[in-house]
Amino acid sequence: MIRKLLAWMLMLALMISAPAFVEGESGFEQFLFIDCDTFLNGCAGLPITWTVIDVMNENAPEGTFTYRLMKDGEEISSQETDQPIYQYTPDEGGAYWLEAEVLTSAGEELLFSEEVLVSDKLYMGFFEQDRNEKTEDPIEWRILAVGDGRAFVLSEYVLKNGSYFNPEWIKYKYCYWSRSYIGEAGENNMRTGKKIMPTPDTVPLKDGSMGTDDDLYYVHVRKWLNDDFLHSAFSEAEQERILLTHNENADSPYGIEGGPDTDDYIFFLSLDELLTYLPEERDRKCKMTKSALKEIGSKPQYYWLRNNGKWRCNAMYVYADSGKHSTYGSDVGHSDLGYRPAMWISIGG
Repeated sequence: MIRKLLAWMLMLALMISAPAFVEGESGFEQFLFIDCDTFLNGCAGLPITWTVIDVMNENAPEGTFTYRLMKDGEEISSQETDQPIYQYTPDEGGAYWLEAEVLTSAGEELLFSEEVLVSDKLYMGFFEQDRNEKTEDPIEWRILAVGDGRAFVLSEYVLKNGSYFNPEWIKYKYCYWSRSYIGEAGENNMRTGKKIMPTPDTVPLKDGSMGTDDDLYYVHVRKWLNDDFLHSAFSEAEQERILLTHNENADSPYGIEGGPDTDDYIFFLSLDELLTYLPEERDRKCKMTKSALKEIGSKPQYYWLRNNGKWRCNAMYVYADSGKHSTYGSDVGHSDLGYRPAMWISIGG
């Protein structure tokens, strides 16, 4: 909507200052311009799509198109085609724009797109990373996949450490990705030494009161990612780019149930996604921010996956320094494993 509004504003400005109408065979005037889907968020690795538009009938004209792609004032590519759409994926930052000679039944026009400023890396959102609260620290994202106008991205660094399900005040840490829950009374709970035998309707809460399974969602990392982090780290415009993703949560290799499917804006990688998008261990290696390192000191560095592990109180993780992963998993109450968020975003803007 914003892009269309900007396009119409541009059209009106051009009409007022220097009309560029061409008389067509039908007798109707024609006005062409180049629309672009990535004026505001170009990044190396994300495609830029330019489309020649006929404003008078709001579609692409038929004809011959000779494109010249410019980067920092120099031509880097040219193409002649009958397609009104031109797409290019930059591999480095710079200022890109498109020139197009368009030959239609109405005549010939020379068009110039607006400049697209492309960054070397993808940055979205801000989160404290350098232990200096006076500075704003942009979050860097790694592009894992691109297609159909969207991209799958993963934070380049472990942003913080924390339990998958909080934590020390309760030992009945059964977890799906969807939420934490309490098993039936006595189920694997005798070994905890607790006198209270919880059921889904009698859960001892942190403040000493009793609650239900539903209350445990609020101390689950999924709530932190999709509520606290989503709304504090990203602007409203950035939040609009973060797509709601339907996640299927598979059972673990040990037969531990993965739980219900979920709809998430931000989430941890699944084992499947890790193996698909980061098939090599070297690609899974990850550094921690200074703030995240401070939280764990000299302890080993890991980051969570969202699958259950060997037990229902375990979740899988990755060794950040080697890229190896553990399907056995770690107790979901452990607070020294890292958060490395992932999300699907729209490319246009």
